Amino acid sequence: AVMARARLLELRDVYLLTTTAREYFARHGFAECSRDSVPAVLRESWEFRRGCPMTAVVMMRPGR
Repeated sequence: AVMARARLLELRDVYLLTTTAREYFARHGFAECSRDSVPAVLRESWEFRRGCPMTAVVMMRPGR
């Protein structure tokens, strides 16, 4: 449902942070990426700054 919404909104990419579900998201087309590759506006979010630990894996999937 989230990916369908991303397509509807014409988002280029969808990012997530996970500490426990890396394999699950990889099976659904997400690939690990560096925190530095995430757009600055997302890196400023509460999740990136405080909500998730620095050990959380960052993953990305093209939205289109």
